[in-house]
Amino acid sequence: MNTKHIKNILLAAMLLIVGMLWVRWQLKYPPAPAPEASAAVHAKQTAGGEAPNLNIGDAPGTHNTTKVSPGLPAPKNTPMSTRLITIKTDLLTVKINPKGGNVVGAALLKYPKTLHSKAPLALLYQNEQGRHIAQSGLIGQGMPQSMQFSSTQSTYNLGHNRNLKVNLTWHGDHGITVIKTYTFTRGKYLMNVTMHVLNKGASVWKGRFYQQLSQTKPTTSHGFFTHYTSYTGAAYSTPEHHFKKVSFSHIAEGNLNQMSQGGWISMLQSYFVSAWVPPQNQSNQFYTRFYHQNIYSIGSAGHAFSVAPGENSSQHANLYVGPAIASRLDNVGAPHLDLAIDYGWLFFISKPLFSVMSYIHSYVGNWGLAIIIMTCLIKLLFFPLSAKSYRSMAKMRHLQPKMAQLKERFGDDKQAFTKAMMELYKKEKANPLGGCLPMIVQIPVFISFYYMLMASVELRHAPFIFWIHDLSAKDPYYIFPVIMMATMFITQKLSPPPPDPTQAKMMLFMPLMFGVLFLNFASGLVLYWIINNSLSIVQQWWTTHHYEQQFKKQRAKEGTVKKRK
Repeated sequence: MNTKHIKNILLAAMLLIVGMLWVRWQLKYPPAPAPEASAAVHAKQTAGGEAPNLNIGDAPGTHNTTKVSPGLPAPKNTPMSTRLITIKTDLLTVKINPKGGNVVGAALLKYPKTLHSKAPLALLYQNEQGRHIAQSGLIGQGMPQSMQFSSTQSTYNLGHNRNLKVNLTWHGDHGITVIKTYTFTRGKYLMNVTMHVLNKGASVWKGRFYQQLSQTKPTTSHGFFTHYTSYTGAAYSTPEHHFKKVSFSHIAEGNLNQMSQGGWISMLQSYFVSAWVPPQNQSNQFYTRFYHQNIYSIGSAGHAFSVAPGENSSQHANLYVGPAIASRLDNVGAPHLDLAIDYGWLFFISKPLFSVMSYIHSYVGNWGLAIIIMTCLIKLLFFPLSAKSYRSMAKMRHLQPKMAQLKERFGDDKQAFTKAMMELYKKEKANPLGGCLPMIVQIPVFISFYYMLMASVELRHAPFIFWIHDLSAKDPYYIFPVIMMATMFITQKLSPPPPDPTQAKMMLFMPLMFGVLFLNFASGLVLYWIINNSLSIVQQWWTTHHYEQQFKKQRAKEGTVKKRK
């Protein structure tokens, strides 16, 4: 395989990667879907069984792995109560429906819905656009699918307190009383949910505590590169599989039925996570279900427990509803929950990059400046490697006259020309592939940067300077892409032209092609590319200038030796 073919392959690979990332970006921010008919919306809004149809299982305290039915009943109508319970903390505004005692709304007060909106982003919701709710309850004797809870208040406020407890009470038949307690803590996106069962009846009560996340599937575009879109869907973790995605399509195709010691379940989307974390010292059954109303669920059911007459028992789980920030996810008490941050297949590069950039940001206070400084550090790290490549490119530039002579001498005899060209490379100790090395090094860093920007909620709505108010969004005036095209054009002029005329003409259009592809890319990513190109231009110019001085001295020395002879 000759040099031309290798360069063409590298060029095609780079274009393919950039094209895939561009399509991923387009699919990440699709056009808003058209409103659905009211009847269909109502079906989506009210559908979804409250309790999974799972057998109670064995005696209390045993980890049931065999007597579990994977089936679920058809979705039941669970209309929204006219009186929702509202809880406000320093970070969340939570809405609980007394019908089932489920969380049907959770707004993140520190994260606006859009850049220019003051309305907080609703991570959990149940409205005309669909639903994304967190359900929990009991499966057992005399337990209805939807308990009608009561509370002493309709609104609760954390105020200046450290903790806030909200008690919901349900009285059933045969002397069973259930108190469902939500506990909120200042500075946390975590809710503790406890089911307290009191048995004042005459017989033993048996049951299981379950947690479930239900969501309507977001409407997105589809294309050839759909699998490169930002992941939105379910995921779970077990000791064997620390992070396992379960896409909406997989949920529709079949039910998950997985036993796990500890672990967690979640619904993921860009920048944010909702996750149920059951007790880590017990066996839990993870399951998924699909309903024909476009509702997808992932849940967890704990082991069976019993309450004797005159006694009581409690079961609990934690619900996280908040941003995908590693430090917060690490404090939830769920192993490997930080893997919910989708850093892509190059996570081993993306995570260290973000750690360094976050450290820089703690000093400079601006994510744009942090990107610039880290880009400089990356260039410094690869400086010796790049310098060697640029020296090779400078040597190739000085060989251009000799290459032209060979082309003229051999004409259309490509085989003879290639042979003579390789002999020239060997004689001059030139490596025609040396100039490709910087591009090869940049590709994984570029992809890692892309995934990092798409996964890091810290960069969401982060301003830089002047017109750049959101580094995770495209440049509204396309100034950065134009600057990037200019830097690519300068870089191209500094590099030796390809020997093949067709390839040389194609290279002329490269800056324009990349500029068009980068129009809708995150401005933070384009900023990285601009700084990287600018530093490369300076380094390449200095290396070329230094080599030319050495080349002139060498030629002058050779000329002096010839005169003496």
